[in-house]
Amino acid sequence: MFSVSDPGWRKPAGDRHKIHWKCPRPGTIFKSSSESDISIFNKLSLKKIPYFSKVKKYSENFKIIKRVGRMNIVDLHSDIITNIAFRRANGESRVFEKCHLPQLKENGVVGLICVIWVEPMFRHNPLQRFWQLLQYALDDFRECSEVEIVTSAVDLDVYKHSGKVFIYLGLEGLSFMEEWGGSSDIEKVSRSVEELDQRHIRHSIFAWNEANFLATGTGTEANKRGLTKSGAFAAEQMQNKGWIIDVSHLDAPSFWDAVKQTSCPLIASHSNAKQLCDHERNLTDEQLKAIAGRNGLIGVNAHAEFVSDDNPSLEKFVDHVVYMAELVGVEHVGFGFDFTNYLKDYDLGLSELPVTKDLESIAGVPALMDEMLKRGFSTSEMERVCSTNALAFLHNHLCVQKKIP
Repeated sequence: MFSVSDPGWRKPAGDRHKIHWKCPRPGTIFKSSSESDISIFNKLSLKKIPYFSKVKKYSENFKIIKRVGRMNIVDLHSDIITNIAFRRANGESRVFEKCHLPQLKENGVVGLICVIWVEPMFRHNPLQRFWQLLQYALDDFRECSEVEIVTSAVDLDVYKHSGKVFIYLGLEGLSFMEEWGGSSDIEKVSRSVEELDQRHIRHSIFAWNEANFLATGTGTEANKRGLTKSGAFAAEQMQNKGWIIDVSHLDAPSFWDAVKQTSCPLIASHSNAKQLCDHERNLTDEQLKAIAGRNGLIGVNAHAEFVSDDNPSLEKFVDHVVYMAELVGVEHVGFGFDFTNYLKDYDLGLSELPVTKDLESIAGVPALMDEMLKRGFSTSEMERVCSTNALAFLHNHLCVQKKIP
């Protein structure tokens, strides 16, 4: 047996959209039946052949030994609260415990950022719907003894090893804030951030497929004006509270305004690489580098439209993971799955919810781990992408929050 000592990890020549790595990563263990096999492999390794199938041509006497067990997973973007709200409105209780927790735990999920998202069908009265969603979520989480909402670094450290699933509460779209009490937009922002902070909110996406009084998002034909004066004030207030500022869904002007108006690490909780899938929701190389340059984090998104415009699949999802890891470093990559399998039966005011083949739900995680292993990710790199990058990001943010006077 022998271990690969040469990473051989570089992009193949040609189309970057066809990334299927390569020589195995350092530490991958092989069985060899002869010295000649080792000699063949050493020649391959020295040439740094990047495409994994080229190694396979010589692999009749090789067997890759999988050393990865079940990974802990942190999902940086979940819409589970929407499902909880619809079910509780129909008289159900313990929705998270009965409908979500078993599958989450079976597939290694230890924590999620769960967002409150006012659906398009409720945009005529967004503040009322926001309060409904928040109350449904808090009530349901209280009914489950195996879930905890975290608001401090101490909470996170305790619950990530407790066997419970931790929830980090966030906001996806802030149009509802415009209806908050206050004599001006600035006062509305100030009062809403203060009250929401007291109700365990620690994360915010300014706009969802809309232009609102704070920012402009993708998915709208409105003027791409970027952050407004009130939006810049909101960014300042949230940063002062130690909230996570999430740039997913922001259009380019709002994205760069958010970078300019803040100094904290940023997150794009559920965004992919525009270089691989040219969708307005995805991020350019320059944007990905800007997030990494601030010690931020990007959650790779499994929503089909953002994975590929041609037969989105688990393999193409992993292409985004590989591309980002190579571009900005594996330490800045995580998962923000954005699964919608539990929303397909509800009228949300959306046209359709397409899925990515073999990654339609959290049940696809074992196959995802197998694919990442085949692509040459080491166990430690997989652990980073699956959970430790996210845990470190959340922990650091919560520690900063504690220090804020």
